[in-house]
Amino acid sequence: MMFRTGDRVRVTRKSPEGAPAFEYGFLERIDSERTHAVVFLDDELSPQRVALADIAPIEIATVELCSDTNNMETAPSGEPALRDELIVLWQAEAEQAGIDVESLVALPTGSRADLDTWALAELHAGGVRFLLRARFAVSPPTVHVHAVPHYPQN
Repeated sequence: MMFRTGDRVRVTRKSPEGAPAFEYGFLERIDSERTHAVVFLDDELSPQRVALADIAPIEIATVELCSDTNNMETAPSGEPALRDELIVLWQAEAEQAGIDVESLVALPTGSRADLDTWALAELHAGGVRFLLRARFAVSPPTVHVHAVPHYPQN
């Protein structure tokens, strides 16, 4: 991946519980060994030195909401309020990342996409259709909400 000075990037860190935590900022430079980058994180006054492996370009597919599921007693299909909350939280994450979502339509009921994955909404960004999905992980207990390209079958 080729980065340029000024690129908007996502920095992945680990929370104390071991779940990924994301921060956003702008790339200042990459060191000469190409192992670390200097990033101005949002709301920080000083640049941070970050492992190059921990940064990713900002794209709709890299915007991910990760949340602890210890307090969740049901999967999204059984709880409309949980589906709605996950959608709103993901939208806030996308806005923080600087992604412009053109339209978003919540699916009326959670649709199981896989054993541990639920479809939450359809959305458009950059003229492309995406499906917003929630994937539940057991260790650590988290839910990951992310957008994937959606090409409906005719």
